[in-house]
Amino acid sequence: MSNKDNVTVEISYAGSEITKTMTLGGVNPEDSNLAKVSFAVHKSGDYSIAIMFRARHVKGSPFTKKFEAGNKFVKYLVL
Repeated sequence: MSNKDNVTVEISYAGSEITKTMTLGGVNPEDSNLAKVSFAVHKSGDYSIAIMFRARHVKGSPFTKKFEAGNKFVKYLVL
């Protein structure tokens, strides 16, 4: 997976988009279809996570996930 694959991830809380970082692919061959997404959870609650490939939602997207606030970064791995 690379930037050429047109994968996008949008994370929002209460209607506002959350700043995140995303890295596509990896060094090892088994990481070729991997997207690593990190973001900080500043407020507890339900977050919406939309994952799109070539401008189309993947099956089940957007997803809703409850997170608790903290000074940690949440990392999601998307295959």
